[in-house]
This record gives sequence, C-alpha cells and structure tokens, in this order.
Amino acid sequence: MSLFSVAFLGMAPLGQISIGYMVEILNYKVLMMVWIFLIFIVNMPILFILKNKEKNV
Repeated sequence: MSLFSVAFLGMAPLGQISIGYMVEILNYKVLMMVWIFLIFIVNMPILFILKNKEKNV
C-alpha cells in the first residue's frame, strides 16, 4: 500500500493530488503519535500506583 502511494505521488501530474496524499499521510502519522502519547499518559499513573503498592507490600 505504501509503495503504491509513493509511486502514485511520483506519477501524479497535478500537484494538488500529491499534496493531498502527503497531507493524508502526515495526518495519519500525527494521529498515531497522539494516540501513543495519550496511551502513555494514561498508563503512567497506573504504573506509578502499581509500583507504590509493591513498595508498600
């Protein structure tokens, strides 16, 4: 899929199409980064609480 999109970007005669594809790819990467960041933020307090419980026990 990625190879096809790259090939399409290279062959697209209109700049708008390639720009649109690049924007979609960038948005997808940004969304993935945001999801990973959110999951990390949610998991950090849970891990911190678990570590404190282990220390108390």
